[in-house]
Amino acid sequence: MRFRTGCDTEVVANAIRVWGSPGIKRLAGMYAFVAVDTGTGEFLAARDPFGVKPLYLIRSREGFFVLLGN
Repeated sequence: MRFRTGCDTEVVANAIRVWGSPGIKRLAGMYAFVAVDTGTGEFLAARDPFGVKPLYLIRSREGFFVLLGN
């Protein structure tokens, strides 16, 4: 597969597109992200297995919020 940018976001997006959510297990390094399927409204939230990059999911009366750390 050829990538058009030098951005790791392109790798994550293609991993999800090709392998679906099981493709996340193939990722290495530090990451935290949320991917949304605008067609179905489903979302996938993931962070690295060691939890280096924080990922907070908050549900309140106002809605659902995702906070990603550095």
